[in-house]
Amino acid sequence: MSERKTYLKYKDYLLEDFLADEFFIEWVKAPNENNKHFWEKWLAEHPEKRQIILDAGSIIRSIQYARSPELSDKSYVHIFENVVRQSPSAEESVSSKPSRIRDWLFYFRQIAAILIIGISVWYFWSLKKEEGKSPKETFTIVELIHRNTPKGQKATFILEDGTKIFLNSNSELTFPKKFDSNTRQVVLKGEAFFEVAEEERPFIVEAGEIEVEVLGTSFNVKESEEGLLSIALVTGKVQIDDKKGNRLMLDPSEMMVFDKSGEFRKTGFDPLEMTGWKDKTLVFKNNNIQEVKSSLENWYGVEITLKGKFPNNWSYSGIYQDETLENVLLGLSRTTELTFSLLDKKVEIIHQ
Repeated sequence: MSERKTYLKYKDYLLEDFLADEFFIEWVKAPNENNKHFWEKWLAEHPEKRQIILDAGSIIRSIQYARSPELSDKSYVHIFENVVRQSPSAEESVSSKPSRIRDWLFYFRQIAAILIIGISVWYFWSLKKEEGKSPKETFTIVELIHRNTPKGQKATFILEDGTKIFLNSNSELTFPKKFDSNTRQVVLKGEAFFEVAEEERPFIVEAGEIEVEVLGTSFNVKESEEGLLSIALVTGKVQIDDKKGNRLMLDPSEMMVFDKSGEFRKTGFDPLEMTGWKDKTLVFKNNNIQEVKSSLENWYGVEITLKGKFPNNWSYSGIYQDETLENVLLGLSRTTELTFSLLDKKVEIIHQ
Protein backbone atom coordinates (compact mmCIF):
# COMPACT_ATOMS: atom_id res chain seq x y z
CA MET A 1 0.00 0.00 0.00
CA SER A 2 1.49 3.32 -1.00
CA GLU A 3 2.05 6.04 1.58
CA ARG A 4 0.06 9.30 1.33
CA LYS A 5 1.27 12.63 2.55
CA THR A 6 -1.11 15.38 3.68
CA TYR A 7 0.11 18.90 2.74
CA LEU A 8 -1.13 21.91 4.72
CA LYS A 9 -2.92 24.80 3.12
CA TYR A 10 -1.68 28.32 3.84
CA LYS A 11 -4.65 28.99 6.07
CA ASP A 12 -3.44 26.15 8.35
CA TYR A 13 0.21 27.31 8.40
CA LEU A 14 1.97 28.10 11.66
CA LEU A 15 4.91 30.48 12.03
CA GLU A 16 7.51 27.78 11.30
CA ASP A 17 5.63 26.72 8.15
CA PHE A 18 5.84 30.23 6.69
CA LEU A 19 9.53 30.40 7.57
CA ALA A 20 10.14 27.24 5.50
CA ASP A 21 7.94 28.16 2.55
CA GLU A 22 9.98 29.24 -0.46
CA PHE A 23 7.10 31.10 -2.15
CA PHE A 24 6.51 33.13 1.03
CA ILE A 25 10.26 33.81 1.49
CA GLU A 26 10.51 34.99 -2.11
CA TRP A 27 7.65 37.46 -1.53
CA VAL A 28 9.37 38.87 1.59
CA LYS A 29 12.90 39.03 0.19
CA ALA A 30 12.30 39.69 -3.51
CA PRO A 31 8.69 40.68 -4.20
CA ASN A 32 7.53 40.64 -7.82
CA GLU A 33 4.24 41.15 -9.61
CA ASN A 34 3.10 37.51 -9.30
CA ASN A 35 3.86 36.78 -5.62
CA LYS A 36 2.81 40.26 -4.55
CA HIS A 37 -0.61 39.85 -6.23
CA PHE A 38 -1.13 36.44 -4.63
CA TRP A 39 -0.15 37.30 -1.05
CA GLU A 40 -2.02 40.60 -0.96
CA LYS A 41 -5.17 38.84 -2.19
CA TRP A 42 -4.63 35.96 0.24
CA LEU A 43 -4.16 38.33 3.23
CA ALA A 44 -7.35 40.12 2.30
CA GLU A 45 -9.19 36.81 2.51
CA HIS A 46 -7.46 35.68 5.71
CA PRO A 47 -7.01 38.74 7.96
CA GLU A 48 -6.69 36.47 11.01
CA LYS A 49 -3.24 35.44 9.69
CA ARG A 50 -1.93 39.00 9.36
CA GLN A 51 0.00 39.00 12.66
CA ILE A 52 1.72 35.67 11.92
CA ILE A 53 2.63 36.97 8.45
CA LEU A 54 4.11 40.15 9.97
CA ASP A 55 6.13 38.18 12.55
CA ALA A 56 7.44 35.73 9.94
CA GLY A 57 8.37 38.59 7.62
CA SER A 58 10.23 40.42 10.39
CA ILE A 59 12.23 37.31 11.26
CA ILE A 60 13.15 36.65 7.62
CA ARG A 61 14.28 40.25 7.06
CA SER A 62 16.31 40.36 10.29
CA ILE A 63 18.63 37.47 9.47
CA GLN A 64 20.66 36.37 6.47
CA TYR A 65 17.94 34.07 5.22
CA ALA A 66 18.97 32.05 2.21
CA ARG A 67 16.63 30.22 -0.08
CA SER A 68 16.89 26.44 -0.09
CA PRO A 69 19.40 25.47 -2.77
CA GLU A 70 18.11 23.72 -5.84
CA LEU A 71 19.25 20.07 -6.06
CA SER A 72 21.40 19.24 -9.00
CA ASP A 73 20.70 16.06 -10.94
CA LYS A 74 23.78 14.44 -9.43
CA SER A 75 22.69 15.27 -5.86
CA TYR A 76 19.16 14.08 -6.60
CA VAL A 77 20.43 10.68 -7.82
CA HIS A 78 22.79 10.41 -4.81
CA ILE A 79 19.94 11.01 -2.33
CA PHE A 80 17.70 8.62 -4.27
CA GLU A 81 20.30 5.83 -4.11
CA ASN A 82 20.77 6.30 -0.36
CA VAL A 83 17.04 6.03 0.22
CA VAL A 84 16.91 2.81 -1.81
CA ARG A 85 19.78 1.25 0.15
CA GLN A 86 18.17 2.06 3.47
CA SER A 87 14.75 0.68 2.43
CA PRO A 88 13.64 -2.12 4.87
CA SER A 89 11.76 -4.09 2.17
CA ALA A 90 12.60 -4.81 -1.42
CA GLU A 91 8.92 -5.41 -2.10
CA GLU A 92 8.13 -1.70 -2.00
CA SER A 93 7.23 -0.46 -5.43
CA VAL A 94 9.55 1.74 -7.36
CA SER A 95 6.75 4.27 -7.54
CA SER A 96 7.06 4.89 -3.77
CA LYS A 97 10.71 5.98 -4.04
CA PRO A 98 10.05 9.52 -5.23
CA SER A 99 7.49 9.81 -2.44
CA ARG A 100 10.14 8.85 0.13
CA ILE A 101 12.49 11.43 -1.30
CA ARG A 102 9.78 14.07 -0.99
CA ASP A 103 9.15 12.96 2.58
CA TRP A 104 12.86 13.17 3.36
CA LEU A 105 13.06 16.64 1.85
CA PHE A 106 9.92 17.65 3.77
CA TYR A 107 11.43 16.59 7.08
CA PHE A 108 14.70 18.27 6.15
CA ARG A 109 12.84 21.54 5.58
CA GLN A 110 11.00 21.15 8.90
CA ILE A 111 14.32 20.69 10.72
CA ALA A 112 15.71 23.74 8.90
CA ALA A 113 12.66 25.75 9.93
CA ILE A 114 13.12 24.74 13.58
CA LEU A 115 16.76 25.80 13.42
CA ILE A 116 15.77 29.13 11.87
CA ILE A 117 13.19 29.73 14.59
CA GLY A 118 15.77 28.92 17.26
CA ILE A 119 18.31 31.30 15.74
CA SER A 120 15.65 33.99 15.34
CA VAL A 121 14.49 33.65 18.93
CA TRP A 122 18.08 33.89 20.12
CA TYR A 123 18.67 36.94 17.90
CA PHE A 124 15.63 38.84 19.17
CA TRP A 125 16.36 37.81 22.76
CA SER A 126 19.87 39.23 22.37
CA LEU A 127 18.46 42.49 21.02
CA LYS A 128 16.02 42.81 23.90
CA LYS A 129 18.79 42.02 26.37
CA GLU A 130 20.94 44.79 24.90
CA GLU A 131 17.99 47.20 24.94
CA GLY A 132 17.37 46.41 28.59
CA LYS A 133 20.90 47.27 29.57
CA SER A 134 21.50 50.76 30.82
CA PRO A 135 23.70 52.61 28.37
CA LYS A 136 27.24 52.92 29.54
CA GLU A 137 27.90 56.35 30.86
CA THR A 138 30.65 58.13 29.03
CA PHE A 139 32.56 60.92 30.63
CA THR A 140 34.55 63.50 28.77
CA ILE A 141 37.40 64.81 30.84
CA VAL A 142 37.63 68.56 30.29
CA GLU A 143 40.99 70.07 31.10
CA LEU A 144 40.43 73.42 32.80
CA ILE A 145 42.95 76.24 32.91
CA HIS A 146 43.03 78.78 35.72
CA ARG A 147 44.67 82.13 35.05
CA ASN A 148 44.91 84.48 38.00
CA THR A 149 46.63 87.76 38.60
CA PRO A 150 47.73 88.96 42.04
CA LYS A 151 47.46 92.58 43.07
CA GLY A 152 49.87 94.73 41.09
CA GLN A 153 49.88 92.50 37.99
CA LYS A 154 47.79 92.23 34.84
CA ALA A 155 47.75 89.62 32.09
CA THR A 156 46.87 89.46 28.41
CA PHE A 157 46.38 86.16 26.61
CA ILE A 158 44.48 84.59 23.73
CA LEU A 159 42.14 81.62 24.01
CA GLU A 160 42.18 78.75 21.54
CA ASP A 161 39.26 80.22 19.58
CA GLY A 162 41.13 83.50 19.03
CA THR A 163 39.36 85.50 21.77
CA LYS A 164 41.69 88.01 23.43
CA ILE A 165 41.49 88.43 27.20
CA PHE A 166 42.76 91.33 29.28
CA LEU A 167 42.73 90.16 32.91
CA ASN A 168 42.95 92.92 35.50
CA SER A 169 44.86 92.60 38.76
CA ASN A 170 43.40 90.55 41.62
CA SER A 171 41.26 88.56 39.17
CA GLU A 172 40.86 84.98 38.01
CA LEU A 173 39.56 83.41 34.80
CA THR A 174 38.75 79.71 34.42
CA PHE A 175 38.28 78.22 30.95
CA PRO A 176 38.65 74.86 29.15
CA LYS A 177 41.83 74.15 27.25
CA LYS A 178 39.60 73.43 24.25
CA PHE A 179 36.01 74.61 23.90
CA ASP A 180 33.35 72.08 22.93
CA SER A 181 31.48 72.10 19.64
CA ASN A 182 28.45 73.97 20.99
CA THR A 183 29.56 76.76 23.33
CA ARG A 184 32.54 78.72 24.60
CA GLN A 185 32.12 79.26 28.33
CA VAL A 186 34.43 80.86 30.91
CA VAL A 187 34.10 81.78 34.58
CA LEU A 188 35.33 85.16 35.84
CA LYS A 189 36.14 86.45 39.28
CA GLY A 190 37.27 90.07 39.36
CA GLU A 191 37.59 92.09 36.17
CA ALA A 192 38.40 91.34 32.56
CA PHE A 193 37.99 92.88 29.14
CA PHE A 194 36.97 90.52 26.33
CA GLU A 195 37.58 90.89 22.61
CA VAL A 196 35.53 87.91 21.48
CA ALA A 197 36.37 86.17 18.22
CA GLU A 198 33.26 86.14 16.05
CA GLU A 199 31.85 82.72 15.13
CA GLU A 200 28.65 80.66 15.39
CA ARG A 201 29.28 79.28 18.89
CA PRO A 202 28.09 81.67 21.62
CA PHE A 203 30.68 82.98 24.05
CA ILE A 204 29.38 82.90 27.64
CA VAL A 205 30.95 84.63 30.64
CA GLU A 206 29.73 83.44 34.02
CA ALA A 207 30.30 86.05 36.72
CA GLY A 208 28.62 85.63 40.08
CA GLU A 209 24.89 85.07 39.49
CA ILE A 210 25.00 86.45 35.94
CA GLU A 211 25.68 84.96 32.52
CA VAL A 212 26.72 87.21 29.65
CA GLU A 213 26.30 85.71 26.16
CA VAL A 214 27.75 87.11 22.95
CA LEU A 215 28.82 85.93 19.50
CA GLY A 216 31.51 88.44 18.57
CA THR A 217 31.97 91.67 20.47
CA SER A 218 34.10 93.58 23.00
CA PHE A 219 32.97 94.30 26.53
CA ASN A 220 34.14 94.70 30.11
CA VAL A 221 32.94 92.67 33.10
CA LYS A 222 33.78 93.79 36.62
CA GLU A 223 32.85 92.18 39.93
CA SER A 224 33.76 94.61 42.71
CA GLU A 225 34.67 93.79 46.29
CA GLU A 226 31.47 95.56 47.36
CA GLY A 227 29.37 92.99 45.46
CA LEU A 228 28.50 95.16 42.48
CA LEU A 229 28.67 93.56 39.04
CA SER A 230 28.92 95.72 35.93
CA ILE A 231 28.86 94.77 32.26
CA ALA A 232 29.93 97.55 29.91
CA LEU A 233 29.53 96.99 26.16
CA VAL A 234 31.98 98.67 23.79
CA THR A 235 31.11 97.04 20.46
CA GLY A 236 28.60 94.46 19.25
CA LYS A 237 25.67 93.20 21.27
CA VAL A 238 25.33 91.17 24.46
CA GLN A 239 22.58 89.19 26.12
CA ILE A 240 22.50 89.01 29.92
CA ASP A 241 20.66 86.30 31.86
CA ASP A 242 20.32 86.47 35.63
CA LYS A 243 19.26 83.77 38.10
CA LYS A 244 15.80 85.34 38.41
CA GLY A 245 15.06 84.53 34.80
CA ASN A 246 15.48 88.06 33.46
CA ARG A 247 16.94 88.41 29.98
CA LEU A 248 18.46 91.81 29.21
CA MET A 249 20.09 93.20 26.07
CA LEU A 250 22.82 95.81 25.77
CA ASP A 251 23.81 98.01 22.87
CA PRO A 252 27.21 99.70 22.48
CA SER A 253 28.02 102.37 25.11
CA GLU A 254 25.48 100.88 27.52
CA MET A 255 26.27 99.37 30.90
CA MET A 256 24.21 97.14 33.20
CA VAL A 257 24.93 97.25 36.92
CA PHE A 258 23.68 94.57 39.36
CA ASP A 259 23.73 94.91 43.14
CA LYS A 260 23.93 92.15 45.76
CA SER A 261 20.17 91.62 45.81
CA GLY A 262 20.03 91.11 42.05
CA GLU A 263 18.45 94.47 41.29
CA PHE A 264 19.80 96.06 38.13
CA ARG A 265 19.92 99.33 36.27
CA LYS A 266 21.03 100.35 32.80
CA THR A 267 23.21 103.38 32.30
CA GLY A 268 25.86 104.89 30.07
CA PHE A 269 29.59 104.90 30.87
CA ASP A 270 32.88 106.61 30.16
CA PRO A 271 34.95 104.16 28.05
CA LEU A 272 38.25 105.50 29.41
CA GLU A 273 37.10 105.15 32.98
CA MET A 274 35.74 101.63 32.49
CA THR A 275 38.30 100.10 30.12
CA GLY A 276 41.37 102.36 30.33
CA TRP A 277 43.04 99.91 32.74
CA LYS A 278 43.75 97.45 29.90
CA ASP A 279 45.86 100.14 28.21
CA LYS A 280 47.68 100.97 31.45
CA THR A 281 45.58 104.09 32.04
CA LEU A 282 44.65 104.67 35.67
CA VAL A 283 41.53 106.82 35.91
CA PHE A 284 39.99 108.48 38.95
CA LYS A 285 36.69 110.23 38.54
CA ASN A 286 35.21 111.79 41.67
CA ASN A 287 36.36 108.77 43.69
CA ASN A 288 36.23 108.85 47.49
CA ILE A 289 39.28 107.95 49.59
CA GLN A 290 38.28 104.26 50.00
CA GLU A 291 37.89 103.87 46.24
CA VAL A 292 41.28 105.53 45.65
CA LYS A 293 42.88 103.27 48.27
CA SER A 294 41.42 100.09 46.72
CA SER A 295 42.44 101.11 43.19
CA LEU A 296 46.04 101.84 44.19
CA GLU A 297 46.35 98.58 46.15
CA ASN A 298 45.12 96.51 43.23
CA TRP A 299 47.05 98.42 40.59
CA TYR A 300 50.42 98.45 42.34
CA GLY A 301 50.13 95.51 44.74
CA VAL A 302 50.81 97.51 47.89
CA GLU A 303 49.27 97.80 51.33
CA ILE A 304 47.93 101.27 52.16
CA THR A 305 47.16 102.63 55.60
CA LEU A 306 44.99 105.75 55.96
CA LYS A 307 45.68 108.16 58.79
CA GLY A 308 43.85 111.28 59.84
CA LYS A 309 40.24 112.26 59.35
CA PHE A 310 39.02 112.51 55.79
CA PRO A 311 36.00 114.74 55.12
CA ASN A 312 32.86 112.96 53.93
CA ASN A 313 32.84 114.99 50.74
CA TRP A 314 36.50 114.21 49.91
CA SER A 315 36.94 113.11 46.28
CA TYR A 316 39.66 112.94 43.66
CA SER A 317 39.84 112.97 39.86
CA GLY A 318 42.90 112.38 37.72
CA ILE A 319 44.32 110.36 34.81
CA TYR A 320 47.73 108.62 34.87
CA GLN A 321 49.21 106.84 31.87
CA ASP A 322 51.54 104.05 32.92
CA GLU A 323 52.90 106.02 35.87
CA THR A 324 54.83 104.80 38.91
CA LEU A 325 53.15 104.65 42.31
CA GLU A 326 55.34 107.45 43.60
CA ASN A 327 54.26 109.80 40.80
CA VAL A 328 50.60 109.02 41.44
CA LEU A 329 51.04 109.72 45.16
CA LEU A 330 52.80 112.99 44.32
CA GLY A 331 49.85 113.96 42.13
CA LEU A 332 47.46 113.21 45.00
CA SER A 333 49.45 115.24 47.47
CA ARG A 334 49.69 118.28 45.20
CA THR A 335 45.97 118.59 44.58
CA THR A 336 44.65 117.60 48.00
CA GLU A 337 45.68 118.15 51.58
CA LEU A 338 47.53 114.84 51.78
CA THR A 339 51.02 113.67 52.61
CA PHE A 340 52.37 110.16 52.14
CA SER A 341 55.22 107.87 53.04
CA LEU A 342 56.37 104.95 50.88
CA LEU A 343 58.56 102.10 52.07
CA ASP A 344 58.76 98.96 49.91
CA LYS A 345 55.17 97.73 49.67
CA LYS A 346 53.90 99.77 52.60
CA VAL A 347 52.21 103.12 52.03
CA GLU A 348 50.80 105.63 54.51
CA ILE A 349 48.44 108.35 53.30
CA ILE A 350 47.83 111.07 55.85
CA HIS A 351 45.17 113.72 55.77
CA GLN A 352 46.39 116.90 57.46
